[in-house]
Amino acid sequence: MPEFILSFLTKNPLYFTLMIVGWLLLAYLAFRWVLILPLMVLENLDTKSAFQRSWELTRKKRLPLLGKLILLTLFNTVLYFLLFGAGYIIQAIFDTWVKAAALPVAVVNLIVMQLGSEILSIFSTVVAISFLFPLLNVDEKIVTQDLKPSKKLKVGFTVTATLITLLFAANGLLYFTKFDQNKPLIISHRGVSEENGVQNTLPALRATSTKLKPDYVEMDIHETKDGQFVVMHDENYRVLTGVNKRPIDLTLAQATKLTAKENGHQAKVPSFSEYLKAADQLHQKLLIEVKTTKYDSPDMLERFNKLYSATIIKHHHLIHSLDYNAVSTLKKLNPKLTVYYIQPYNFSYPNSVADGFSMEYSTLNDDFVIQAHLNNKPVFTWDMDEEDSIMRMLYYGVDGLITDDVQLARSVSKDYMNKTNYADQVLNFVAFNFS
Repeated sequence: MPEFILSFLTKNPLYFTLMIVGWLLLAYLAFRWVLILPLMVLENLDTKSAFQRSWELTRKKRLPLLGKLILLTLFNTVLYFLLFGAGYIIQAIFDTWVKAAALPVAVVNLIVMQLGSEILSIFSTVVAISFLFPLLNVDEKIVTQDLKPSKKLKVGFTVTATLITLLFAANGLLYFTKFDQNKPLIISHRGVSEENGVQNTLPALRATSTKLKPDYVEMDIHETKDGQFVVMHDENYRVLTGVNKRPIDLTLAQATKLTAKENGHQAKVPSFSEYLKAADQLHQKLLIEVKTTKYDSPDMLERFNKLYSATIIKHHHLIHSLDYNAVSTLKKLNPKLTVYYIQPYNFSYPNSVADGFSMEYSTLNDDFVIQAHLNNKPVFTWDMDEEDSIMRMLYYGVDGLITDDVQLARSVSKDYMNKTNYADQVLNFVAFNFS
């Protein structure tokens, strides 16, 4: 579940309670229907019958079975801790006293950890399945009698295991040497950092740009009633200004008279033209989010392109949008524009005309980043403000960090890129791959 959705749910007692109840219900159903697949395979039952039979069998012996599965989980967890703990301690010893051999030992360490985790996973699966056999009308000898490995199977297993080991070795070497990994861009989310101003306003832009010097400042624009563009993230002015109006309900002149208040600061709502001019004077690059709604005028993107594309291209600003239609339309209107596609959830890697992606961090994984990089498309991620989450994104190899804490993101990034302590890198690998 994306972090921003989880955060919203946990802040509301009713939603939080419903979420917990839902998870417990799903866990209960998963346990009661755990025999469905074995029943369909071993007893040749149809789907409906397998559901009914699994429900009946787990009702009779659910407590003993549940107890065994819990004990297996605890035992397996202890083995994982022993494996990873031993690897970390061994690596720390070599990092401290035998530095010349630290890198090759780190690579071997990672191979052992990955192979060990696979073996433990297979072991726990086999044991869990063995717990299910007493509930089924199947003779274990019938199931296992033809499983004696042939010579060809042994050769195939050896070749496969060797290739997997070599793959793990190559992956470890690339990981520890950070091959082809560039220092990520630091991007101030909505132009603020550590609540140093009101989001998307000129005073915050100037304070953030002059004092913190981020690579980019991310900001948001909406269309106004008279077809102009105002700097505002929300689809209603109410939260920041107290005025219960949408951007499309007010003209630009009316919108820029509003005073936004946040974090003990206040500032006027700016027009996009004002904001863009101020950024150019500061030599500050922008990441411009084009917000769209069903109320926008049909030619909004055409006017945006006509008014601002030349300046955006000249000063190397970037654009991104949650609306894929806006992304594709802007690329058609002006292929020279650099436009990223915002994704709040990582379902799969999309085929896209976008020049890159802005992804919510909690569902992002290294597979997505690898696929994007294979297609020469950068990946920005938003918006993480804790060291652990920033470190995870760095481990995935993202190209930009959109954050509310510029100084923290820069510090963590610098430490990560310069780190030579392989033990900590082993710990990161374990945390981000087996958690």
